[in-house]
Amino acid sequence: MLTGIETAGLILAIFPILVAALEHYKAGLEPIQTFSHYKLRLVELNGDLAFHRGKFLQSLTLLLERFIQPKALGALLCDPLGRLWKDQDLEARLSKCLGSFDFSVFVDIVTGFKSTLEELIKKLDVDQDGKVCNSTCH
Repeated sequence: MLTGIETAGLILAIFPILVAALEHYKAGLEPIQTFSHYKLRLVELNGDLAFHRGKFLQSLTLLLERFIQPKALGALLCDPLGRLWKDQDLEARLSKCLGSFDFSVFVDIVTGFKSTLEELIKKLDVDQDGKVCNSTCH
């Protein structure tokens, strides 16, 4: 089972996959003029994803910079699936910083966020590069 901080890193890794997937879907829809409203909706969804990724990244940065040096924070954010997210000391410092109740809320929020993003990836039927799978890569 992923820890709360590990899940936050995973969420950071999922956003680019979804953005790439939407770009691939958009490119596939461009030749079909009758579905132009879908293309517009995909552009809107792409903007929404970029906005929410930015909000999540900003919130995570504000939270972590309270107890992580800037260089380490940069390393964390640049490698969302890296080993630094699995650091139990980082998890303990975050828990101590937030307190047990708020840490539990944090874990619930990032776990729910992760589930939503994974469901979106599944519905879009894309691989880790955001390319359409047609149900062959899961």
